[in-house]
Parts: sequence; C-alpha cells; structure tokens
Amino acid sequence: MRRFLLLALLALGLAAVWWLPDPLALSRDRLAPPDLAHPLGTDMLGRDVAARLLAALPGSLGLALLGLVASVAAALATALSAAWGEGRGLGTSVDGAAQALLSFPPLWLPLVVLALAGRGAPAQVLCVALVLWADLHWILRGEARRILAEPYVECARSLGFGTAAVLGREVLPNLAGTGLWLGLVKLRAAVMLLASLAFLGLGTPPPAPTWGAMIAESRDAFLDAPWLLAAPTAAIAASLWAAAIAAGWLRRRLRLERIIQA
Repeated sequence: MRRFLLLALLALGLAAVWWLPDPLALSRDRLAPPDLAHPLGTDMLGRDVAARLLAALPGSLGLALLGLVASVAAALATALSAAWGEGRGLGTSVDGAAQALLSFPPLWLPLVVLALAGRGAPAQVLCVALVLWADLHWILRGEARRILAEPYVECARSLGFGTAAVLGREVLPNLAGTGLWLGLVKLRAAVMLLASLAFLGLGTPPPAPTWGAMIAESRDAFLDAPWLLAAPTAAIAASLWAAAIAAGWLRRRLRLERIIQA
C-alpha cells in the first residue's frame, strides 16, 4: 500500500509539471483559495502555489540529496581510513576532526560556510555534507572495525592482499549497504537543515522558490490564506515520510538491527 501511494504521488507530480503555470508568473488572483485553476491556491503576488511547490524540489530536496551523497561518500572514505589506521596518524587526525565538528551547534557550520561562499547551490551542498559527515563517520567507523575483524578479511590479509584490495574488495562492499541506509535516515536531517536555512533567509536567493522560504512567506497571511503554510509543510512531511519508509525497507532487507541496537 505504501509503495502504491509513493508511486501515485510521483506520477501525480510528473503529470502536474505539464499543466501547471509558470511558478514565477504574477497574476491578479492574489491569495486565491484552491480551485481547479490553482489546485493549491495562490500567494500574495498571485503566483501559483502548486507550481512553486514543484519548482522548489531541486532547491529543497535535490540539494539535500546531493549534500547527503557527498557526506556519505566522504564518511565511507574516512571511516575506512580511520578503522584501518586506528591509533596511527591518519586515523587519529580524522577522528579528531569528527570530534571537533560534533562539538559545534548544527547551524554554526552552515552560517560560516554561507558567509564565506555565498548562498549558491555548491555552498548549500557543502553545508549539508559538513553537518552530517561527523555523525556518519563515527557510525560507519564502528561498522568498518567490525567488518575488519571478520574471518574472511583476516584470511585475505593473511594471504598477502594489499590494503587497497582488502578495503576495496572485502570491506567496502559490505559497508556500502550500511552507508546507503544511513543516508536515507539522515535525509530527514538534510531536508530540515536546508528548510531552516531558507526560512531564515539564507537559502537559495529569490525568486527561485524553496519550501523553507515559502513557509517564511506564509507568516504574514497565515490567517487569511492557511494553504500557503499547509502546502510546503505537507511537502516537507511527505519527503520525510518517504525517506523513513525507504530506510525501514532497506533496514529489513539488509538486516541492520545490530546498528540500531548499538
């Protein structure tokens, strides 16, 4: 049933792209309630809310996914290096960097990155990657240590396989599934981070819409037009719900209960 709902929502979204108006087009129908012409109503400038909701996907969900992919890839690399070189220079340095990042508030790093690099898409992807990397690194590091202690890894090492062969053929394939599952779990944090930055006016510059900015814009007309707040809030909730379903399915498929219990 859940898969059917996800597919139905995806099909509805793809179909809506063809008949919804330009998300930046202004009109005289300001604060119009939902109807056939505007399924989710219009905002203070007469822009179609449904069109803006879909147009915000790249800047709200797309950038979150890109940042998450970068973070998981970096965490896999650093976890492998730290687990393999535990107690040595590289492993100690990587662990120290992860501890340092975990000691800062979640919004501190994004504020610094956006102040130095601007509010463009690369800076926002970097914000997501930096905020999520440290936590992902520690979880994957523990899992990498467990895999390195497995008999088949010890056998490969005793047969004289080099570091690249052991990590690339024996450890990484068994660690990648855990990394994918963690990415789905952390997608919620990535989406909320970008929505929070956009709500504070630090996200993608206007006129490009984002879900967080749409929520911020709805504050002045909430009582007269509640659909302005309901639409982006529902979009964020739907993305978090979809990520939770996908993460639960992958957890059962990969049998990752040991990580949750740890």
